[in-house]
Amino acid sequence: MKPSKAIKDYILSNIADPWVGTDWEGYRGLDPKQKGQVGEMYVEEMMTNRGYKVKRAATSTAGHDRVIGRTLVEIKFSVAQSTSDKKGIKDNVFIINHVGEQKDWTRLIFVGINSSTDNVIKFMTKSDFKKCRDIYFNPQQGGKKSANDDWICCGKKLQELLKSKYMRDISKW
Repeated sequence: MKPSKAIKDYILSNIADPWVGTDWEGYRGLDPKQKGQVGEMYVEEMMTNRGYKVKRAATSTAGHDRVIGRTLVEIKFSVAQSTSDKKGIKDNVFIINHVGEQKDWTRLIFVGINSSTDNVIKFMTKSDFKKCRDIYFNPQQGGKKSANDDWICCGKKLQELLKSKYMRDISKW
């Protein structure tokens, strides 16, 4: 059976790119692994430009993305979400997902890309993540009864986290 017109219309209505004409045009069409790679490249370039020595993790399963100086770093990157009609961008509306407490990292860098306001670039230590995990994060898969170590933060909780004492501006690295 071929897809109906309704299915085709639904697909077409969801492939709009609100970032057309910006530096981030096309990002929305990348798969999750490619988006993660873009975020890692962005942070590597940013920290290198700030004078830090940055190395890739030894393997793709190392539990961190980069080593900055001697610090094992997990990188989370999010472009601002699109409006419900997929034509606009909701600045400062991001997601931090797939944070694993048991992974081998000591600092987490979060980059939030906005269209018309300043980008958000902050970091937290693993110690701070452990202190604030149950305040701001939710289990990502399997719910609270799951033994899964996969955490997500979005919406109002993310806005509060970014303003909290647990997140520091990248200038304080």
